[in-house]
Amino acid sequence: MPRTIRTPGHLIRRLQQVSVSVFHSSLEDVSITPVQHTILTLLATEKGLDQKTIAARAVLDTSTVGDVLRRLERRKLVARTGSPGDKRQKLVTITADGLDLIRQSRALLRRSRAQMFASLTSAEQRVFLDLVERLLLSNERDTGQPWQRQRKRQPLRREV
Repeated sequence: MPRTIRTPGHLIRRLQQVSVSVFHSSLEDVSITPVQHTILTLLATEKGLDQKTIAARAVLDTSTVGDVLRRLERRKLVARTGSPGDKRQKLVTITADGLDLIRQSRALLRRSRAQMFASLTSAEQRVFLDLVERLLLSNERDTGQPWQRQRKRQPLRREV
């Protein structure tokens, strides 16, 4: 990689591109995206969540989660049912097929992670993940919302 662009944003974006590419090549046999995997993993550990809660836990916007859930439901990996307490709300559960897919992907994900971190020692991997987590947590504290862009406050305009 040319060392001409060494800004944090650029390097983080490039690393994310590499990460997604490695994920897709490692999991092409199970045909799942990183976001779908995140949601299925969440649903495998927490039963009967609504779309808004899934979005908050996965740190995604609700419209993205809605689109992903529709695709997962078409593949019969999740099921949505009405909430007993709120007729407008749908609760999402992972199906047996969804659990099978998560099980199938575990070994593939281990290989994916090994490939991604092959150039780092175990100690360096832990330090890297600790530093990334620290950056995320400190910036989430500052913005209040992990996925919202910080915007400068615009002064109120007065009509004359």
